Amino acid sequence: VKQAACSSHPAVKLNYRDKASLDMHLDQSTYEANKGDVIFRYRLAGEAIDGGVLLYEEGGEQFFMMTMQPPERPTVDQIPPRDYLFIVDVSGSMNGFPIQVSKELMHDLLSSLRPVDRFNVLLFASGFAKFHREMVPVSSDAIRLAIRFIDQQPGSGGTELMPALEEALSMIDDAGRSTTVVIATDGLVTVEKQAMDLIQERLGQANFFPFGIGSSTNRYLLEALAHVGHSEPLVATNADEARRVAQEFRTMIASPVLTDVKLAFDGMDVYDVI
Repeated sequence: VKQAACSSHPAVKLNYRDKASLDMHLDQSTYEANKGDVIFRYRLAGEAIDGGVLLYEEGGEQFFMMTMQPPERPTVDQIPPRDYLFIVDVSGSMNGFPIQVSKELMHDLLSSLRPVDRFNVLLFASGFAKFHREMVPVSSDAIRLAIRFIDQQPGSGGTELMPALEEALSMIDDAGRSTTVVIATDGLVTVEKQAMDLIQERLGQANFFPFGIGSSTNRYLLEALAHVGHSEPLVATNADEARRVAQEFRTMIASPVLTDVKLAFDGMDVYDVI
């Protein structure tokens, strides 16, 4: 434990048992003076994946919360082979600045991939087009052709996300790899609920990250997609902030350190695990 403090009750007493555990004592008089929520913040230190379990008991039932924290700066060896599926909106509402930002984002993301990574690009409007029939190993030639494939799209037609999303998810095939699905759109798409249901259904197979582009984005959809995908939406509303937001987005998705996560409970019955 690197840092620990109780911001809601500064008089709380902390007793470090060792480097990995501590006790927090809040006496009755201190709590009576401030009966609000007890807010306890802490940071873990270390160069490996770390975590812990918080336990709580009330009304004859026991509750737990498990936390996992990545290293502050993951090394190359800690990052598993990555698969990226880029689903890019090229409909009429994306014409101009939004589609140009999408192209620049894809260029930056593709250029940052490693030889052990794979990718594919799906463009959607009234229908969808796929860069390659299967996942493509990263190479300079593959990236060049993918960028050309994206650059040839002017931005026109309707906005049918579901067929492209279904096709992208059908390409997830390899255990031991970290799969990330990037959805770059202004959010003005049809069948919103179906898209959210599908992402929630396939959540254990991939990470989902929406990237919103444009001054009139459908923030409800972008935030809902991020919510069901357990991620965060980022939105670039104009050209001035596009490069900064795109860099934040790339940083957010670039360093996965866990894949094929499974939990086993030995000697206990659990329910309502989220």
